[in-house]
Amino acid sequence: MVGALCAAIGCSFSKDREESEQLAEQYFSKIQGGDMEGALSLYSARFYEVTSRADWLVFLQNQRAR
Repeated sequence: MVGALCAAIGCSFSKDREESEQLAEQYFSKIQGGDMEGALSLYSARFYEVTSRADWLVFLQNQRAR
């Protein structure tokens, strides 16, 4: 029973890790390509509850300009 549970958790972790890696690749690809709006679309709604989208766009643009 414990072995099956560990295997199930391991599979879930592996899948979550793959999804996270794919999302990170998309994000950095968009940033490198100058697609700030595309990168902003990858942020969660929860992020924008505490951070202004417009302010974050300016921040990303400034970082890219450096």
